[in-house]
Amino acid sequence: MTAGRDGSDTSARSSDGSDAPVCSSGGLSLLWKVVGLPVRLALVYGLLMAPWPGWEDDYGKLFAKASAWLFESADPERRVRIAHVQPERGSYAHMWKQDTVVSLKIAGASVGDRQVPTFGTARSSRYTGYTPMALTIALVIAMPISWRRRMTALPWAVLLAVGFSALMLAFFIHGWFHVQEWIVLAETSAAYETLARTVGALLGITSGFGPYYIAPVIIAVLATLRRADLESIFELISTRTERG
Repeated sequence: MTAGRDGSDTSARSSDGSDAPVCSSGGLSLLWKVVGLPVRLALVYGLLMAPWPGWEDDYGKLFAKASAWLFESADPERRVRIAHVQPERGSYAHMWKQDTVVSLKIAGASVGDRQVPTFGTARSSRYTGYTPMALTIALVIAMPISWRRRMTALPWAVLLAVGFSALMLAFFIHGWFHVQEWIVLAETSAAYETLARTVGALLGITSGFGPYYIAPVIIAVLATLRRADLESIFELISTRTERG
């Protein structure tokens, strides 16, 4: 039996480990938690990313519909269209699962007789939507904390992962609108050409898959770890350092 500062019994509250810090267990138990993390992560992530029949196409359609609901615009000045497509087998788009087409058009913008062109690009619902969500779920479930804490954190983590994907798409659309304008204005000023090239390169980097693998780690940590966890980790590191 363990007494709290007020004399109350805290053993019942912590017996299931629901409030116990990450590093509060003994040596063997802590070792099992650490070793079990990558095993659980690989298992859950593998199951979520498996090619379930029909799931990829259904998710792609849902991703395009949700994106269109959020970002499509009937504004004649800045038109946005988002649609789900079926890439041709064997094509580059099929290899990279590019099943979502985003079309951007700025009406009336011109320099002399040159109109701003319609910009269209294909994005992958699997790599920019489903993958970060699946990785976030796998990371939360793999965390060496109680199941109660994992299940409490999971909805918030999924919500943050979905919000991250939406934010990245919004950044992409907003950025390319500006790049289109600057490409046309580059005929009047070299500064606009430099600006278009710089921002275009930045958009190319953020359109890569790196951020979609980094963000889930940050989200999972924010959703699951508490101050007591961090304190116990630092205490463990300090103890091991002193012994070494």
